Amino acid sequence: MSIFLEANNLTNQPLRYYQGISARTMQVEYYRPKYNMGIKLDFLIFCYKKSIFYRKYCQYKFLKKSYLKLFYFSKRRK
Repeated sequence: MSIFLEANNLTNQPLRYYQGISARTMQVEYYRPKYNMGIKLDFLIFCYKKSIFYRKYCQYKFLKKSYLKLFYFSKRRK
């Protein structure tokens, strides 16, 4: 479990784009302060080979990963 807190643009400063020097303002964008807070939970999945869950989920997950690897290498060789 992890807890996170994120804050952007706390001082409410505009984003400015210049052409060469700061006296030549090309674009100004205004954004409000933004806050994100949350909790992240990670679940561990254990696979027992004789269970129905293993046959339905774990083997499919393995096949899906190996298919993606083969597809990646076949695209890369061209």
